[in-house]
Amino acid sequence: MTIDRAVMLFAGLVILVSVALALVHSLWWLALTAFVGANMAQASLTGFCPLAKILKRLGVKPGEQHDGAVDGHGGSSLAVISVNSYISARSNTTRRRRPMAAWRMRMALVAALVLAATTARGQVYEVRAERVVDRKAVFATVESVDRTLARSRIAGTVVRLEVDEGDQVEAGQLLAQVEDPKLKLRLAAIDAGIAALEAQLELARTELQRTRELRRRNAVSQARLDQAEAQFRTVRAQLAAKRAERRVLEEQLAEGAVLAPQSGRVLRVRVTRGSYVMPGEVVAEIALQHYVLRARLPERHARFLAPGQRVWIGPRGLGPGEPVGEGVVVKVYPELDGGRVVADIDAAGLGEYFVGERARIEIATGTRTVFLVPPAYVGTRYGVDYVRLENGREVIVQRGITRNGRIEILAGLHEGDRLVPVEVRP
Repeated sequence: MTIDRAVMLFAGLVILVSVALALVHSLWWLALTAFVGANMAQASLTGFCPLAKILKRLGVKPGEQHDGAVDGHGGSSLAVISVNSYISARSNTTRRRRPMAAWRMRMALVAALVLAATTARGQVYEVRAERVVDRKAVFATVESVDRTLARSRIAGTVVRLEVDEGDQVEAGQLLAQVEDPKLKLRLAAIDAGIAALEAQLELARTELQRTRELRRRNAVSQARLDQAEAQFRTVRAQLAAKRAERRVLEEQLAEGAVLAPQSGRVLRVRVTRGSYVMPGEVVAEIALQHYVLRARLPERHARFLAPGQRVWIGPRGLGPGEPVGEGVVVKVYPELDGGRVVADIDAAGLGEYFVGERARIEIATGTRTVFLVPPAYVGTRYGVDYVRLENGREVIVQRGITRNGRIEILAGLHEGDRLVPVEVRP
């Protein structure tokens, strides 16, 4: 290989490598491409080629010399060789292959430069102002729409307790059993009174039948018959009253069972087994199945709230990150609570939360103008965020939240700024 071909090969390889590095690493590698082009230009004007001089000292054979093509060291520059080869081709048709190779090399160089410029231009990001929905981050509490209380209906002692906090219960399910020992004693007394009245009724019935038979024979007066009939009706009425009293007492015993008024989750059990309760005393507090997020916003945001408005719900546990769910405002209360607007938000999956658990939500409170930049154009160095302009100057910026994969820039940029991707640093 001659010095001519070695110079062309080295220049082509350097151009290709610098363009490839500019594509995958940094646009600053195009400076190497510019350096090669500048060196070729000066070699064509001055006849001095450093690479040709080095190759000659290394013992590489020089190419065929032409008029004005040899520099002071006997090496040939790329541009001079190409021109002389073109002149030689006009005088000698047998040397057409050398100018054709030179022209191909020139066209490849031009195509590489155009490709690098186009790629660099495609990577430039022009900053434009955009209107976005301004979100207010607040905390909401998971609460039940309604709560119900399971109360004792009689006075007595809790002999059974079937539920604990957090249990799911169905409507009519037994929660506790309250018993009053006096009620059983009263029931036994009523049963004895009923037995006595049944015996009296049987006696009154027999006496009435006997009196009717004697009256038929005119052995007794009509007054005696009327007295027997009245006695029978009296005993029968007393027996009916006693039986009704027994049914009342049975109902009181049945009311010792404390049942769940509606289906839901037990939030609190206020009694223990063996404790004494009075009629109407709360045994358990139950939250109904329907849960909502109850948010309290500052008064200045009241005009932005309306039923049907969409709300973004953050990850559970108050952790940072993008919203993981959405909800809808279902009710805005007309009365302020401590200077704050209260709103109920309906969302799916709230049944898995604890009642009273807080969740981070974002509510739209108007629109504003922002600058959004892709993450590849924002870098961080020593804890400071920065961007790189097209002219290479670095500008410190203030980073905001991430919206749909792009970073909001709060300060440091102006509309129309042209950015290039920052360098990838270890």
